[in-house]
Amino acid sequence: MTNRTVETSSTKEEFATALLGRLHAMSRAYGVLSRENWTEVSIEELVTQEAAPFDPQRFSIAGPPVKLRPQQALSLGMVMHELTTNAAKYGALSKQGGKVDIGWSVRDQCLGLAWREIDGPPIVEPKHGGFGLSLVKGEIEYRLGGTAETFFDPTGLTVSISIPLDRKT
Repeated sequence: MTNRTVETSSTKEEFATALLGRLHAMSRAYGVLSRENWTEVSIEELVTQEAAPFDPQRFSIAGPPVKLRPQQALSLGMVMHELTTNAAKYGALSKQGGKVDIGWSVRDQCLGLAWREIDGPPIVEPKHGGFGLSLVKGEIEYRLGGTAETFFDPTGLTVSISIPLDRKT
């Protein structure tokens, strides 16, 4: 994973910033898990802590109470970090007035999470997938056995995630 970040970074400083951001995201998720004695963690707490470095007024966060097992929490913490970082660099959080709507629901033991950027700059689908969205797909699909779909709508990025809650990870 790190090699791909090295290859796509313009400078050593950009690489260091990206790597440190990912390490801090892991650290925050580990912190929440430690406070809960490595049992279950609230999805709302994970999502809120990754949005915290940004203006809270720019986020709409809603969903029913859902508890995640440790691996689910670690993976989803990394995913939320990647999405907020990308939104700050290229998406809705990079522009004054841009917002992010994050919502989730549970149906048939499956967590559905929707990330939607609103009022950001116009976007186009990249010709080559970046490391961040590759990490999102990897964490959700391979580590958690779910699905992650990205939609590059000109009005903003939308990511639809589905994770089986009853799968042992």
